[in-house]
Amino acid sequence: MAWCEFHEQRGWANDYCLKKDDYIGSDISKEYCRYGGKGCPIKENRSSSGGCYLTTACVECRGLADDCVELSTLREFRDNYMRKLPLGDDEIQEYYNTAPQIIAQINKEDNSEEVYDNLYMNVIKPCVMLINEGKNEEAHQKYKEMVTSLKEQYC
Repeated sequence: MAWCEFHEQRGWANDYCLKKDDYIGSDISKEYCRYGGKGCPIKENRSSSGGCYLTTACVECRGLADDCVELSTLREFRDNYMRKLPLGDDEIQEYYNTAPQIIAQINKEDNSEEVYDNLYMNVIKPCVMLINEGKNEEAHQKYKEMVTSLKEQYC
């Protein structure tokens, strides 16, 4: 087994992708990183639309960069708030398992851009504002409710 050259272990059981410049889920690590990155959409620069996360899909739809304020804020929130919650890692892992399925279904919709725009305006932006105001639990609940609702609708 040859690990992908972009994989790095950071902290205890936290997989990091140097190419993506962000943490990745253990599901991605198990599927791609442990096998030299063969077939990995990140390593092969394939479009992330099929396996990306909800916030990424929303900001990409709006033409925002991968290092935009919204993504940077929510990534920091995940790493510095969510991971410290008693069930934070479990919630994050469930999200990593569910989000690609949700994205795949949304992308099949004729109005996918409208769906992403609605999520951006009604969840992503308000969550970022809540985080910036120090209302982390409110942001956590709002995002969690979005994922639960989308899971019920699309999975």
